[in-house]
Amino acid sequence: MFLTIYWSGGIKKPHRTYLFILKAKNFSWRYRWFSLNMIVVLSGTPIHIIITSDCGNFIQTEYDLPAPLFIRYNGELMAYNLILLMNPNDLSAGIEKGRILYQLGRFDEAIQAFDAVIRIDRKNADAWYEKALVYSYMSCYEEVIQACDRSLQVNPEKAEAWFLRGLYLSVLDRCDEAILAYDNVLQIKPDSAGAWHNKGLIYERMGHYDKAITAYDSALRIHPDDKLVQENREKALNALKKK
Repeated sequence: MFLTIYWSGGIKKPHRTYLFILKAKNFSWRYRWFSLNMIVVLSGTPIHIIITSDCGNFIQTEYDLPAPLFIRYNGELMAYNLILLMNPNDLSAGIEKGRILYQLGRFDEAIQAFDAVIRIDRKNADAWYEKALVYSYMSCYEEVIQACDRSLQVNPEKAEAWFLRGLYLSVLDRCDEAILAYDNVLQIKPDSAGAWHNKGLIYERMGHYDKAITAYDSALRIHPDDKLVQENREKALNALKKK
């Protein structure tokens, strides 16, 4: 019982991340070179995947498919797909697959990857948060907030979800709600200079220059050399003087 993968098309060495992932998943494996081809033999169920053409970036899989399927992958994405073929319930692999997809700009596929995780575990705060990130890249701001809310329902202490929620509430000009979101970040991570800075930006937009300066001062106590915060504080101070 083993999985055989054939590499061809000019591959000179295996993708390091790919092999690392396989080792991290405790697969038994071995490989050897055949000219420019490499064969990897893994323990697991019988699956045959032939990677051909375009320097190995195309995969043909015969796993429970009526006809060959060709999909473009990079090395890491291929590795996580292999893991999920052998164990579709591997939630961490599903999340990593989604992350790689949105880093490649394949946002719809990334959403599908996170939805697959959520179908197995609807209380997976990380999957909801990562889904919110994808929506942010797609400029779907209401969906960002909704996905953050689902993440926070599961884990109210997830500071990065509060931060992302605050950011896009601000984009939607829902300033009071954004301030509350950043307050939640600071309850969890009092040393979040970014939350203090963003609070300052919102207060400045609202015309509350004194509160903006106080927020910028808090950010500078954490990162005193931050030039951007220094510049924004100076702007708020000048606006306060003219008020």
